[in-house]
Amino acid sequence: MEKLLHYVWKYRLFPERMTTIDGINIEVLDTGIENTDAGPDFLNAKIKMNSIVWAGNIELHTQASDWGKHKHHTNAAYDSVILHVVGRMDTNNTVKHNGESIPHLQLDIPASVSENYQYLMSLDRDVACLPMLPFLPPLMLTSWKDSLLAERLERKSQAIIDLCSSGQNDWDSVFYTILCRNFGFGLNSDAFEWLAKTIPYKIILKHCDSVTDIEALLFGQAGFLAGEQKEEYSRYLRERYLFFSHKYELKPLSPSIFRNARTRPQSLPYTRMAQLARILSRSRGLFSKVLETDQLPRLIPLFDTSVSFFWKTHFTFQTPADFSAHRIGTPSLHILMINTVVPITFAYHKMKRNEAKAEHSLAMLESLPPESNHITRMFARGGITCASAFDSQALIQLKKEYCDKKRCLQCRIGQKLLQQGSL
Repeated sequence: MEKLLHYVWKYRLFPERMTTIDGINIEVLDTGIENTDAGPDFLNAKIKMNSIVWAGNIELHTQASDWGKHKHHTNAAYDSVILHVVGRMDTNNTVKHNGESIPHLQLDIPASVSENYQYLMSLDRDVACLPMLPFLPPLMLTSWKDSLLAERLERKSQAIIDLCSSGQNDWDSVFYTILCRNFGFGLNSDAFEWLAKTIPYKIILKHCDSVTDIEALLFGQAGFLAGEQKEEYSRYLRERYLFFSHKYELKPLSPSIFRNARTRPQSLPYTRMAQLARILSRSRGLFSKVLETDQLPRLIPLFDTSVSFFWKTHFTFQTPADFSAHRIGTPSLHILMINTVVPITFAYHKMKRNEAKAEHSLAMLESLPPESNHITRMFARGGITCASAFDSQALIQLKKEYCDKKRCLQCRIGQKLLQQGSL
């Protein structure tokens, strides 16, 4: 109820002139700025009450008694409130911390808004409004996708900046961690990130001239070399890992954190780890090369690699396979660009206050093909297609941050639909 009150107030879905519970005629000149922090709900509003203009803050509650329940009468921060907007007036015994009484306005939620909201909330669909999307103005959808992508990149870049700040601003190490995480390709992303955090990048750098040593470090730390090994190659890796684990005081993870269920052989953690090892073996200065390379066709070859000979004939240490180059597929390379290169270069340039280069990182998404996953396929069934990774990333943000969390009141699509007639 209170969320709907916020929505109705913010978008002025009320009569031009109203009357308070005490009979004061009011006209809302400015609803104020929505406050997402502690304190009154809307700041710097302007209300004309009996021909006198008041400037101050607005507090909204489902019912008037919530003022006392929330202890606002003991908090001087609420002395600036000039109007208490409520859904139901169950008491008029509310005062500010300074003892002043507060004008109360009982705000009725339009029936169409309430009915549309309840309808959207009741739908048992991943995206409640999916059948209605094709009928929305294309310009509104385009504008909303721009904002969604900005939200997604801002969130990702802030997480990267925080990670960098916690690690003495070592961008190479941060790039290593992000790269490893994204080699999990969703299913094993957390496990690959944990793996990276148990092997400091400075250790990887010491062994970047040897793919075999890096494989020993990765497979050993993942727990894949525990116990007796039947293959000569895995026995050699185990010997190397035992030496490294003693030298660097490493403790392996449990192999159970890596998931294999319903994973294609080319996407098994073993194959991905072997591909990652090859990239890490030439990782010295890799982040600098990424920053210096501003053209996508020149970036992709930095990550386009095969695997060592053993992994061309094996899917696991125990499972032989027909000879295959086991190269990283083109779709996977594009995902690495989308989830690794774009966010970290955007974050780096943002931190360095180089807006032009940050915008270039953003524009890179427009030159990449859209992702094909259950989210983009679902929106396609609803008539919303993607022209590039710019669009697919925006739709992923929409699904995860708005649809999944039922945040229709904060979504521009939901806001538009709520103001229509019956859905």
